[in-house]
Amino acid sequence: MDSLSSIKTTLRGLAERYDYFVFDCDGVIWHGNKPIGDTFRNLELLAGLGKSIFFVTNLAAVSRKGLAAKMLSTPFNFKVNPKTLYPASTLAGLHVR
Repeated sequence: MDSLSSIKTTLRGLAERYDYFVFDCDGVIWHGNKPIGDTFRNLELLAGLGKSIFFVTNLAAVSRKGLAAKMLSTPFNFKVNPKTLYPASTLAGLHVR
């Protein structure tokens, strides 16, 4: 079994067990403006299976809207609902409320 088939098998196994997935952004799904590995292909697979995907980042200078724009831009090309994005500024605001 090649590594891509192995990853898909593992990912499908996780998707069978869980409905919600949380990913850190910087250093996990991207580094700067470059995706890490096949992360976005795997996110598309999870989204295609109807899984709920949430993203967190410790960047405080970026908004949900800014993160959504970055994910939609090249090379990521991943459409995401801004309500599933949690930068540090949003989390701090939610905590203070």
